Amino acid sequence: MESLEEVLQYNMWPIIAIVGVSIISIIITIVRTKKNNKRTGDYLTEHPNAAKVFIPAMVVSGLQVHTVDGEEPATFHKGGKTGFYVRSGEGVKLVASFTTTRPGVMHKTVSKTYGPITKSLNLAPKAEYKISFDKKAKDFLLTEK
Repeated sequence: MESLEEVLQYNMWPIIAIVGVSIISIIITIVRTKKNNKRTGDYLTEHPNAAKVFIPAMVVSGLQVHTVDGEEPATFHKGGKTGFYVRSGEGVKLVASFTTTRPGVMHKTVSKTYGPITKSLNLAPKAEYKISFDKKAKDFLLTEK
């Protein structure tokens, strides 16, 4: 039976590689989180009456918000829920797409993407909304919470 020192001697490089990749992943996650929090803070400073749009858990994987008024959306995570901030008022332009996936016959899965769809919104100050997608109408629906 090999001793621990012999095992570590021959298997040191894979262990170093795994630890290195883990450390780099943690650093990238921290930097991205700080950058997102700063962008969200700046957005809320600029638009203090911004409305919150929550993305239901079932929709998160299929919904992609491209832009809100031509800018990258300011996202938030609150109590396990995900969403983004939108300035209140009329004429807010939301550009998003939605992808559905179903089991296929000839392939394992079949995906269909709707969009990108541009939607003009009229939102109340500091209101909370829920976004969903209607496949029949091929449009996004916002309902007040």
